[in-house]
Amino acid sequence: MLSEIKTRYSKSLKRSETFLEDKKTTSKSTSITSTRELCLLRNQAECPICAIKFSGKNHNTEHIHPRALGGLNVDENKIQMCTACNNSRNLTMQSMLGTPPYYKNYQSIKADVDEFILWSEVTADEGFLAGSVFPRAQEIFTEARFANTEPPMPKRAYGRFSTWDKDSLPNLKFYQTPIRTTPIEHNQSKRKIGLVERFFDRLFGYEPKKPETETKKEDKKSANKIKPHRSSKQQSSIGLISLDEGIENSKDETLNEPKYNSTTSVDGDIVLEVRTHLSEFMERKQREIGSFPLHEIMDLLKTFKNGKKPQVSWSKILKQLGITTSGFWEAMPEVLKEMGYSFQLHTTGGVDYIIMDESYIIIKGFSTAGKAGKSSLSWPSKPNKMVEIIEFVLTKREICYDWTELRDSLYASKIESKKRTTPVYKLLHKLSNPEGEEKIVWQNIPDLIEILKNLESLALETYSSRDYQWFELDQHCTNLVKIYFEIAKQEL
Repeated sequence: MLSEIKTRYSKSLKRSETFLEDKKTTSKSTSITSTRELCLLRNQAECPICAIKFSGKNHNTEHIHPRALGGLNVDENKIQMCTACNNSRNLTMQSMLGTPPYYKNYQSIKADVDEFILWSEVTADEGFLAGSVFPRAQEIFTEARFANTEPPMPKRAYGRFSTWDKDSLPNLKFYQTPIRTTPIEHNQSKRKIGLVERFFDRLFGYEPKKPETETKKEDKKSANKIKPHRSSKQQSSIGLISLDEGIENSKDETLNEPKYNSTTSVDGDIVLEVRTHLSEFMERKQREIGSFPLHEIMDLLKTFKNGKKPQVSWSKILKQLGITTSGFWEAMPEVLKEMGYSFQLHTTGGVDYIIMDESYIIIKGFSTAGKAGKSSLSWPSKPNKMVEIIEFVLTKREICYDWTELRDSLYASKIESKKRTTPVYKLLHKLSNPEGEEKIVWQNIPDLIEILKNLESLALETYSSRDYQWFELDQHCTNLVKIYFEIAKQEL
């Protein structure tokens, strides 16, 4: 069995060896999309390791072959797990391999690296019990996650992202139990659960399986409660929400098993719808412009509220996001970061702006026209490029004495294209030689910080005076220019 597993995941072993021997950098990480997450929650998906039902944010994306060991950020290498199992897998890796970067002592831990990768791969594809082939990793994980008890077998789990999409039903099934090499005590019902363990169980959403005697007592209590007078047909339909078209006709009994609670599912649907709207909005902004005032998110949520039937109160929408009406401006950026978006918050003119990428600022008519053939100042889109141009000019102090010579040197440097270098050069010329003389008067050219201050005023003046008939030059555009120069000053 061990040789078969090694053969099956030989590419992963080879990739980790190459990655660690060549001391490569870890790939960037991306999480699950909102549409996939909606699919998981709609179909009441379970963690593929411990069978906990996903709800709220008790789950996240696990890179099966860890990126710190050369794993790729691709769908083939991703699976959704509960937060507790994800954290315990990271703990297992650090217990076996130490702290990253792992290339420092790779030769001495190579065997442990291979064992952890194989254990990680096979448990993702075949379930928790399959990991018993690798005793050390299995023992560390079992102790960290389950305190040496055995979790239930998942019935509604999803496999690697590459095996399903937003319309798929649970597709990961475990047909057989592999032979164990180490015994696992099955004493969950007898063991007394301590205060600390109960705290972490509640924190990560883990619900231990109750003993049969306790379950029977609860059933007996619920049976003795007074029931409302409804027909059997009414009683069977109350509190149920269809998971997906065709599920109730499925021959697989496990797909018909779970049932939504009506109150919880309605609130859950609001959360998902709001987060889906936010995700689509953020992704669109990221593609199109990359920066916008924070109040546009409030406008988006208000539009969502007004279009909701039946209508939902504004306070309820914010409550589902975990924020209050009075704390909207402070809390909303944190909500977006929790959703996996990276950005910087800037305030100018009394307005908060979200800047998705400080290294590349798109400003209509300033750094980009936005429409083919339309007028633009053609300023460098990257603030650091403008700083580099100015720094280059200052290196020519007392070397160049002619503006034409300096311009040709700038073009030859290829810091930026001629089109984007020219406006910076022209304003520098105007700033130091208002009368337009060809000779450079270096005494009139201050230090870098002072140049940036003066250049900002001159750039705003030039930007505002240009004839932009294809769009309305508003305060939003000028605020972004101010933020652009603010970021440039931070570069220093």
